Amino acid sequence: MVKPYFLASGITVVDLPSGSHQIGQHEVPLISNSSIMIISETQVCCFGMDIDSKSHHFGGRGSILFDDTFSIPLRLEQALMTCSIRMPTQDKLDTLHVFWAY
Repeated sequence: MVKPYFLASGITVVDLPSGSHQIGQHEVPLISNSSIMIISETQVCCFGMDIDSKSHHFGGRGSILFDDTFSIPLRLEQALMTCSIRMPTQDKLDTLHVFWAY
């Protein structure tokens, strides 16, 4: 079953042991109240970022590397590699750098 979604640009927060990071994306499916990030591997690679969507279970790294600064670990969930996200607070929007994943 396929559901249609509008495409949008926006910012989300990924909480990691190293701290919170804001991730911006353009032209991604707008899924209200979603707690996972959907990202186009091809789109990310076109903008020079390193992504390995192969699960650790299958010998992959399972992560997105941003600017050699930090990486977001991905996990296999219902046959998709993803990570948990949340809405940014106004304070985070005002103070944290946004890493654009285009």
